[in-house]
Amino acid sequence: DHRVKAGEDADASLFVSLHMNKIRDRRHRGIVVYAFGRGPGRRGARRRRPGLAFLPNPPREQVRTSAKLADRVVRSLRSEGFEAEAGRGAYYVLKGPEAPSILIEMGFLSNPGEAALLVDPAYQERLASAIARSLTKFLAARGDLPAVQLAHR
Repeated sequence: DHRVKAGEDADASLFVSLHMNKIRDRRHRGIVVYAFGRGPGRRGARRRRPGLAFLPNPPREQVRTSAKLADRVVRSLRSEGFEAEAGRGAYYVLKGPEAPSILIEMGFLSNPGEAALLVDPAYQERLASAIARSLTKFLAARGDLPAVQLAHR
């Protein structure tokens, strides 16, 4: 998968994959921040697509750090007024990178109200800023802040 390869090639401190959700049920809403793990039911249990290389599960320490990152992002989003929850899933993009990895479902396109927000530039800016702040705080706590500052130049 090109996303996993790009994350590995970048030698990044974090891997964040951004998505928008769309399901049949139009009532679902909110942000879900996934880290690698077994989620409830079949979430994240999809079969690997043909042509994708096998990737083993990430090391336990990376799984723990990724879960801490997901929880920090959720807490930060909630503190800024967003509806957010943490989830666990065995998604392919969360297996490959050599860095703490999360997948953020930024909202449900299938929910008309949320779909309207997701195309609003002011909402996009507010959400992107909230995510960026939470990632910066996480990296600062790990002592990786100079890398973030260099990446934004």
